Amino acid sequence: MIARSHAPRLFVLYVFGMVLASMFDYEITAYLAREALWANVLEIAGEPPALLFTAFNFALLGAWCISHAHPVRTAFCVLGALISCLYACGRTAAYITGNVLPALTVPLGCALCFALFAGMFGTSVGFRERWVRTACACIGAALTVLIVVSLLKQLWGRVRYRQLLADPSLSFTPWYRLNGPGNPSHVSFPSGHTANVTVIFLVSLYFPGQRKWLQPLLYALIAFMAVGRLAAGAHYLSDVLTGGAITFVICEIWVRALKVTLPETENDHALDAQ
Repeated sequence: MIARSHAPRLFVLYVFGMVLASMFDYEITAYLAREALWANVLEIAGEPPALLFTAFNFALLGAWCISHAHPVRTAFCVLGALISCLYACGRTAAYITGNVLPALTVPLGCALCFALFAGMFGTSVGFRERWVRTACACIGAALTVLIVVSLLKQLWGRVRYRQLLADPSLSFTPWYRLNGPGNPSHVSFPSGHTANVTVIFLVSLYFPGQRKWLQPLLYALIAFMAVGRLAAGAHYLSDVLTGGAITFVICEIWVRALKVTLPETENDHALDAQ
């Protein structure tokens, strides 16, 4: 997934960033944290893209299962796509209004799920055959990231910067100190928003011919989200670096485990046309 020339640079950048965070984690966020509209918009829009991308992959895999008469797998994919769409709509509504608004989000989520499956049946059988392994890797990576990040958040129990400002009785802890499960709202480390945006990096698997310009654009998107989380006072530098790093590693493991290739040959284009 990640170009071999990029991996060492990303590793060095991560190590350097974590060393810097070990010394100036609090100070960096305190300097960048502002009441900025763009940071609030990123907080609202940070999670739905990854969830809808996951729903897209569930729909692709589900359409493939239907064409191969796998009813149980099809049901699983439909359920996965529906939950992803509903969660995306619910989270967005909760960020904007403070309420999930089920009367609005449930019909919208169902409509999105139906649209994704309808769109998949509009593609050729060859298209679904070509990308089914990629869809499996994307789904596996997204679910693994969700589980790992959620567990680490509870294990670290780190207080957010804006929570420190709101409650002087709370204290800052460095990233290398585990606080353990306690208050469920103390979930600063690692950054879920940064992890979710990093999942979108898997989009580049579907566009192998455009990776040279698409991957730098996705790197920039991840960096923009990371800075936005600092500006919102929601995270520290170590939070966003670790959220992105964990996701990159998980995605790479899934891509390699399922032997996902990046076809870009005349035979592949002919297969899409079947």
